[in-house]
Amino acid sequence: MNPYGAYTFAHDRAVYLVDLYDLLHNRRQRAARSDWVSSFKELMHWNQGDEVHRVDGDNCILVMRNPSDWTMQHFAHDHLSELLRSAIVCGVSAMDRFFHDVVLDNSLKLLRRADADVPKTLREVKLSLIDADAAIAHALKGRANGARSRPRNTLKARLAEALHQHTFQSSSGVEHAMGMLGLGKPWGDLSRHMQGSAEDVKARLNGIVRRRNQIVHEGDLVRTARPQSPKMHDAVSATVRDDLDWLKSLVTNVNNRVQAEL
Repeated sequence: MNPYGAYTFAHDRAVYLVDLYDLLHNRRQRAARSDWVSSFKELMHWNQGDEVHRVDGDNCILVMRNPSDWTMQHFAHDHLSELLRSAIVCGVSAMDRFFHDVVLDNSLKLLRRADADVPKTLREVKLSLIDADAAIAHALKGRANGARSRPRNTLKARLAEALHQHTFQSSSGVEHAMGMLGLGKPWGDLSRHMQGSAEDVKARLNGIVRRRNQIVHEGDLVRTARPQSPKMHDAVSATVRDDLDWLKSLVTNVNNRVQAEL
């Protein structure tokens, strides 16, 4: 699977979480009418003494029979919004993974260029002497066995480990990844394909990543000087869906440029 294919797979999983929220988010404010409950029990051949909770989602009705730990209240926004927070985290992680993969996939091709033509940011990636020795040992072993040696594959594996020390999420991280590819600062090109100026694109990306960091590193709790009780940042389905669509547009445009220029 190529980097963009892997990204699309991960992105779609994030969107699925938003879809699941919309499907299950309970719009019902009151308990189900007693006559509806009685008719439903009769239809299902349930005992009339069974307790029934009804959840009205988006084009969906969920009926729980004799619920224990879960009731209709657990499908209210306060509980179900955890799906939205997870979707934000998954969406940013998918983008991060894309940049790791696309740099790694193009690294050997870029390293085959003349030294002066290898992107400066890629040249600055530090690999240890142990990594170099492993590549040499791989080549010598292949030669001794009469097999074709691919020491660059060993270097590629060690480069993958080195790249995992970097995060390609914020605007500076994305710029770093594009520098490794020798494609320079991407914001002018992205702004021509996406709504807003170069600064708007950077600010939108940084805002989404900041939201991700609130969830991952701060439990999405609002910072207060003297907290009396926990208060969380809200998560809105339409906003999360829009952010995921925007991230996909960014990654798609970057991928198009990579395919055209590398």
